[in-house]
Amino acid sequence: MRIEEHLNLLSQSWKKTYKCRVMKIGLSLGMTCPNRNNGGCVFCLPSTFTDVINDDNKLSLTDQISQLIPKISSKTKTNKFIAYLQDETSTACSPNFLKDSLAIIEKSNIFEEVIISTRPDYLNIDILIAIKSAKLPVTIEIGMQSCHDYSLLFLNRNHTHQDTKKALKLCQDFHIPTGVHLILGIPGETKSMILETINFVNNEINIKDVKLHNLVIYQNTQLSKIYHDYNFLSYPKYIELLATVIGNLQPEKTISRLFTTNLRQDSLAINSFPGIKQIWLKELWIYLKDKQIYQGSLLS
Repeated sequence: MRIEEHLNLLSQSWKKTYKCRVMKIGLSLGMTCPNRNNGGCVFCLPSTFTDVINDDNKLSLTDQISQLIPKISSKTKTNKFIAYLQDETSTACSPNFLKDSLAIIEKSNIFEEVIISTRPDYLNIDILIAIKSAKLPVTIEIGMQSCHDYSLLFLNRNHTHQDTKKALKLCQDFHIPTGVHLILGIPGETKSMILETINFVNNEINIKDVKLHNLVIYQNTQLSKIYHDYNFLSYPKYIELLATVIGNLQPEKTISRLFTTNLRQDSLAINSFPGIKQIWLKELWIYLKDKQIYQGSLLS
């Protein structure tokens, strides 16, 4: 299977740059997402994106690095790592705290790059000045999810698409490359609405990477309480939609995720897809191959 023949995968881009496999290391700065004060995103279950090593002890950044690197490198046989500040909202802190945290990552002499995941409404000039002070290359991942305010309201994101546009403009002004998270299958969004979001991404030159998510409904989330009130994408329909999105995404943009999975398997998803990630990728590859779809091939 050569799914990378149909897509511009970020993992393959890293492999070309560093001449070997590169592994992202999820790290936590220890803060809580401020949107929890507004009820939180309807789909959010923090335990699904926090590494088990950091659940109980809330380790310092230094301790996380010292414990996680040997654990991961022994399994993957790689010595090239990218620090991924992935959980909660990693810029919901003071600029000095973020600057000091980036300095800790740099001084470890382990990482090649840093990715910072955050909300669009928690990026400002002072935060970007702190990020710009880092010696390592930094990419900012913005939780855009959709370009439609209706959908953001349904997800209880408590930000607007205008906030996303402002954040992207700020990052561009500071010459900091960005990636965006997009959710496919939000109730009420049609295929044409999703393609409007993809068209927006295509037209934003500073967006270098796209992370695609299927809308997973975990138990004990707000979404689980209203699950039966809406129609959610089935697995076959998600594969079809994913192929359409791929075909309409500019080939210069990298893709860093295609499916959302709960790697720890300890928080049961109500609408979980059958099988595992390897099976999903194989079926997506078969669909793309049969339909002769390549990234950008459906663009007019």
